[in-house]
Amino acid sequence: YCAIGWRSAEAAELLVARGARDVRNLEGGIFAWANEGRPVVRDGTPVRAVHPFDPWWGLLLDDPLEAGAPTPR
Repeated sequence: YCAIGWRSAEAAELLVARGARDVRNLEGGIFAWANEGRPVVRDGTPVRAVHPFDPWWGLLLDDPLEAGAPTPR
């Protein structure tokens, strides 16, 4: 998976093209998953926050889910 699903979809296509059989992609990425209220687990512990790459990417997360994005430079 990735943040919004684009990179992971590209990776999945590449793996299938190279012969991988059981390939899956989290459509919409971890942001959509979390925004839908689905469980997010970090190191075996359930969490309620997703860390975006930066504050702009954080805008794609519902407010209570956005966790400490780095401040822009």
